[in-house]
Amino acid sequence: DSDKIIGIDAANYEIDCRPEVFAPFFRQQRYVMAEKRRLGITYHVGEWFDTLCSGIRAIDETIEFMNLGRGDRLGHAVALGVNVENYCSCKRNLCVISLQNLIDNLAWMYHTLSQTNEKDNENLLGYLKNEFCRYCFKLYNQSQYNFTILDYIDAWLLRADMPEVYLCGGVKEKWAVNKENEKHNVASENEAAKRLLKEYLQNKKIIEQGKELIHFKPKNEYWKALEETQRIVKRKIYLLEIAIETNPSSNHKISHVSKFIDLPFLSFNKFGLQKYAAKENENLLISINTDDDGIFQSDLSNEYALVVAALQKEGYSYQEIYQYIDHLRLMSTYQTFVNVLSEM
Repeated sequence: DSDKIIGIDAANYEIDCRPEVFAPFFRQQRYVMAEKRRLGITYHVGEWFDTLCSGIRAIDETIEFMNLGRGDRLGHAVALGVNVENYCSCKRNLCVISLQNLIDNLAWMYHTLSQTNEKDNENLLGYLKNEFCRYCFKLYNQSQYNFTILDYIDAWLLRADMPEVYLCGGVKEKWAVNKENEKHNVASENEAAKRLLKEYLQNKKIIEQGKELIHFKPKNEYWKALEETQRIVKRKIYLLEIAIETNPSSNHKISHVSKFIDLPFLSFNKFGLQKYAAKENENLLISINTDDDGIFQSDLSNEYALVVAALQKEGYSYQEIYQYIDHLRLMSTYQTFVNVLSEM
């Protein structure tokens, strides 16, 4: 009964299943339910990734391709809270990644940084463009395809659509094309981007070559660009008022982070913790949650207890900890999709 449906959720093995696969169907469900209510969306993303950049890009793709906004939620989003410098050290400055993902990541970082129009990023943009061209040459015959990095970015934006739109034509469903996104609409006029998308979707040679594993040792410019893009995506989530469901015990077991105090939830929101002196506009909407209890064997009281224990070990006072925990509790109550029903 659709009258009882207030939200939808998805979790998947995201390394081999990018948000572009689910995006049209999430838009479809929201379109179908539009006359009754705004359907809430939760999407688990940025938890399991080949490289940190891939995880952050997946979070941004979820927002852009599914048109997330106020009241929607991201599950985990671990990549958004990982310290880039620590990650680089942990991985010994080595990224093992497929050729296709590497090219996508470089293009996405270039696109994200170029939106800021900051002069300080000019050197980073030059580095990213050069690296993109170098690896793109391995995958595409440039003389045959003749495209720029901007064409490639437009093709990436079009991945939000149903593939049939470009392979078959004649798809009339409104949700099949991501027309709510202004950048997508501009990209849809780019013929070179459409040709590139077709190659991405059906050229077997490019698909197979794109799976080649690359041992990529980035320069400092790469990590600086990644830090900046991570900051930009965080800011986007803050402005759009998208909430993040954090899962302390699950994230601790799955991620490379060894201490609970280093888990992403604290980098997302530091309300009332004077040691960090966080600015108000740096605090994202978060909630503390359990994950699959059949696997992680945890309940909500245990998740909160882990947060308390981590803060106690860092020397926070009971007053600060209580204030922080109560703030998390209040935020959680505001994030429920059930509020949609009460407004009707």
